[in-house]
Amino acid sequence: MGLSYQSKLVALISSVFISITVCLYYVLTLSLSESNLRDIEKQLGFTSTLIDDQLLDKTEDIIYYSTQSSSISQFSNQVPTLNQERMLLRLHELANEFRADRALLITKGLTIKSDTYIQKNSPQNFPYPDIRDHLETNSAFQIVLPMNDVIYHWVIFPIQSQNETLWLAFGNEIDKIFKYALDNISPLNINLSFAYEMPQSHWRYPKENFRLLGADFEHAIQKYLHHIDEKNATQLSIRQGNQVVFMLPLIQSKNSPKIVAILIYSFSESFKPYLTIIYKVIGLFLTAFVLMATGLILINRKYKTALLAIVRFVEKLNEGDYQQRLPYHGKGVISQLSTLLNNMIAKIHLREKELLHKTRYDPITELPNKSFFIEQLTKILQAHEAKQLAVVLVTIHRFPQINHALGHRVADRLLHHVGARIVGAFEDASFVGKLSGNVFAMILTDVMPSDAENISDRILDLFENPFSVYTVTIDLSAHVGFSFYPEDGDESDILIQKSDVALFKSQSNAEHFAIYDASSDPHQFNKLSLMSELKEGLQHDEFLVYYQPKVDLKTDRIIQVEALVRWMHPYKGFMSPNLFIPLAEETGHIKKITAWLLNQTFAQCALWEKANIPLQISVNLSVKDLLNRNLLKYINGLLEVHHINPNNIIFEITESAFMQDPENSLGAIKKMRNLGFSFTIDDFGTGYSSMSYLKNLPVDELKIDQTFIRDIAQNTKDAQIVRTTIELGHGLGLVVVAEGIEDEAAYELLKTFDCDIGQGYFMSKPVALSELEEWLKTSRWGLPTISHK
Repeated sequence: MGLSYQSKLVALISSVFISITVCLYYVLTLSLSESNLRDIEKQLGFTSTLIDDQLLDKTEDIIYYSTQSSSISQFSNQVPTLNQERMLLRLHELANEFRADRALLITKGLTIKSDTYIQKNSPQNFPYPDIRDHLETNSAFQIVLPMNDVIYHWVIFPIQSQNETLWLAFGNEIDKIFKYALDNISPLNINLSFAYEMPQSHWRYPKENFRLLGADFEHAIQKYLHHIDEKNATQLSIRQGNQVVFMLPLIQSKNSPKIVAILIYSFSESFKPYLTIIYKVIGLFLTAFVLMATGLILINRKYKTALLAIVRFVEKLNEGDYQQRLPYHGKGVISQLSTLLNNMIAKIHLREKELLHKTRYDPITELPNKSFFIEQLTKILQAHEAKQLAVVLVTIHRFPQINHALGHRVADRLLHHVGARIVGAFEDASFVGKLSGNVFAMILTDVMPSDAENISDRILDLFENPFSVYTVTIDLSAHVGFSFYPEDGDESDILIQKSDVALFKSQSNAEHFAIYDASSDPHQFNKLSLMSELKEGLQHDEFLVYYQPKVDLKTDRIIQVEALVRWMHPYKGFMSPNLFIPLAEETGHIKKITAWLLNQTFAQCALWEKANIPLQISVNLSVKDLLNRNLLKYINGLLEVHHINPNNIIFEITESAFMQDPENSLGAIKKMRNLGFSFTIDDFGTGYSSMSYLKNLPVDELKIDQTFIRDIAQNTKDAQIVRTTIELGHGLGLVVVAEGIEDEAAYELLKTFDCDIGQGYFMSKPVALSELEEWLKTSRWGLPTISHK
C-alpha cells in the first residue's frame, strides 16, 4: 500500500528541514576561522593591559585622596586615645570612605593594631615581612598580597600619630576589581581566577576549572606557574581548540608571594548568537511543519482551494504585502479565519506604520532621525542622483548650558522650533534630519565647496532673530560643518563623520563654519589600533632619540641638545610626533614614552660625561608626567644606575602644562630641582601663565616660542615682542632661549638683543645620534673648549 499524498509531503518537508538545519549548522561552524581566534587572543591581551593600568589608577586615586581627606588626619590624632573597639569602628568608617573591602592599622614593627576583617584566628602580625623595605621609604606604595585565603590589592601609606609612625593599609578584593574592569572594558565573557604561591613553592588555584579544559591545558598552566621568574615575569597565552587562557603575572617585590591572574575564554561563546538563530529557525520550521502536517491530515478536499488561497495570502504577507485581503465571506471556519486574518493584517499594518515612524523620526522635533538620514543619504549616493553633494551639520552653540539653565522641557521645545526654522528656510534641501542631541543635518545636492560660505550665511541668519519658547525669549548662535561628495568620500558614514570633524573645528573659528580638511583631521588614525601599536613599538625598539643642538649666542658654541622622540613604524614608516604624542597623552601611554626617553637620555649623558663632552640634554615633560607620583622615584632609580651629574639634564615644561594644576606641578618641580635638575618654560608666549606664578616659579630658562622668532628679521612687531621678552627673562634672572631660528639674519638680530641661547634649522634640524656626532666635528659651531685641571 503506497503512501498518501499528505504522508509524502510530510516526509519531504521533514527531509528538507533536517537537511537545511544540518547544512546551516555546518556552514556557520566553518565560518568561524582561525583569524577570529587570534582576534580574541589579542582582545584578552589588550584587556589585561587595561586592567593593569586600572590597578595603577586606583592606587593613585586612593593615595591622592588620602592627602586631601580630613578623616585621615583626624584618625591619626585619635589613635592614642582609642580603645580596640572604637579603633575598629573608626577603621571601618575609613574603609567605607575609601571604598575598601578591608583596612589594617600596622606598626612599623609589622604588628597589626586593628583589622576590619573580624576572625578569631586572624594574625596579630603582618604575614609578609618583605614590606619592611617599603616602610623604610616612608612613602605610600601598592602591593598585591593574599590574606585569609583572599587576594587583596593593598594601598599602604604612613600616618603620624604623636611620635609614632603607623601605616594604614586599604585592601580591595582583587576579584572584584578585575571583575568590574572586565565587565566595563571587555565585551568578552571571560572566566577570571587567580593563582598564588604558597610556602615551599606550592601554588593554590582552582584546579577544577583547569581540569575541565583538559590535561594538556592543566599541565601547561602548572609548568608556567612553577617556573615563573618574578624579576622577568611575562604574560603567557595558551590556546587549544576553542579555549584561550591568558596568564597575567602581577609583579611583586622580592620574597612576596607570586600572584597570577588567569583569564579563560571559551571560543564556543562565539557560537551563541548563531546557535540562537539556528534554534529560532528550527522552531519556525517545526511550527510550520506541525501546522501544515496537521492541516493536511484534518482538512478534506472541500477546503483545498481555501487553504491554498490562505497559503498564497501568507506568502505575500511574508513578503511584506499588507494591502491584500482574503475574499471569503459567509459562514464557516474558513470564513471566520479569513475575517480574523484580514482584521489582524489591518492592525499589523497600522502598528507597523506607527513603529516605522518611531524608528525613523525624532520624537522631539518630528524630523528624520540619524538612521533614516543615513538611509536616505545612502540611496541618493547609490542612485547617483547628484554629481555634487554636501552633507551639512548644524549645532547650537552652548546648548548644554541652555538645557541646564532652562530645563529639558524648554530645551526640547527650543529644538523643535530650531528644526522647524531650518526646514522652512531650506525647502531646496533634499533631506533635513536630526542626528543627535542638538545636531541637525541636511543633504544639499548640486553644491560645491565654493558655495559653503553662502550656505553657512543662510543658516547663521536663521539665528539672528531670538526664539520664543513658552514665556522665554532665547538668543542663539550656531556652528556649521561641511563635507562634500565626491571630494571627501562616497559613503554616507564617511561623509557624516567628516562633517562632524568639520563641525568640531568650526567651534574654534570666528566665522562659525568649517569645511572638512583632511590635512588637519586629528582622527585619521584608528585610536585603539594605534594605541596597541604604540605599546608594541616601545617593546620592539621602534622608537629613536633625535637631538637638536642649541648654540650659545655669546660664544657661538654648542652647549646643549634637546632630546626628541621619533617613531619608525614598521608599516607606516616615519611618524611625526604630532600624530602619536597627543594620543599618548590622552591614553596615559605618555608615561611609558617619557620613561623610555629618560632612560635613553640619562644613558647618553653618562657616555658624554665619560668622554668629557660638555653637553647638557633637555627633555620635554607633559602635564601627566609632571603629576605622575612615580616619576621622582623613577628618576632617582636612573641616577643610581647611570651616575650622572643632574646639572646636565634640563626638563622643559610648557606654560599650559603647568597651569593645568599649578600647585601640584610646583611641588613636583621643587622636588626635582632639589636633586640638581634645571627647568625651562617651553613655548613661552603661547600659553596663559600668570606673572604671579612666573615670578615664583623655580625655573632656570625661558624658551620663546618659534612663532615669534621665525619672522623676527622681517616683522618689527615680532622683534619688539622678542626683545621685551628677553629683557623680562633677564630681569627675572633667567637664561633666555630662542627656538625656530631659520636664517642668519634672525641669528644675528638675536645676538644684538642679548639673547643667551639659540635653536633652529639654521644651525641644525633634529638628527640621529650618529649624525649629531659627525655634525659636531664639521659644523661652524663647535663644542666649547674644556679646561683640564
